[in-house]
Amino acid sequence: MFCPGSGADFHTAIGRMMAETKEFVSKGRLDALTDGVFAFAMTLLVVNFDLPEDFHPTSAAELISALLGLGDTFIAYVVTFLVLATFWLSRARTKEEPEAASGAYAWSLLLHLFFVTLLPFSMIVAGRYHFAPAIWVYGTNMVLLALTAIGITLVIERDIQRRLFQAAVPNTAC
Repeated sequence: MFCPGSGADFHTAIGRMMAETKEFVSKGRLDALTDGVFAFAMTLLVVNFDLPEDFHPTSAAELISALLGLGDTFIAYVVTFLVLATFWLSRARTKEEPEAASGAYAWSLLLHLFFVTLLPFSMIVAGRYHFAPAIWVYGTNMVLLALTAIGITLVIERDIQRRLFQAAVPNTAC
């Protein structure tokens, strides 16, 4: 245990406390946070749709034209919603997660959720601006989201001390 003034290194003390405690934070609380963050991010996607404040259509044709002008943003919305739904479903369907949440699991999940919360912003940037940097922002966010998901899988495998997914071996029998 860390005692102020004892000369013990703070990081060593934290590491020891994490090793002594099987559960860094409640798994149920992490699951609830994950569900909430995904729900909020998915909701923010649609909130980002907007027409100009000073837009006052005088005909159905003007309204339809303005709505069609949101086409690129709508496509980005659909793709991003489906990506978030896929990531959430994969998290929800992981049956092999440890019952107790280790510190590494909690932090890897929080890092993953960080990139989930960035998706509404990167989606609107990609949907509104047709420049390479806008696509880089969106693409980088997607890659980091995927890498953190892989990281979570690796932490789970370490915590349960076995592989979650077996390598597919092609059947060479005739």
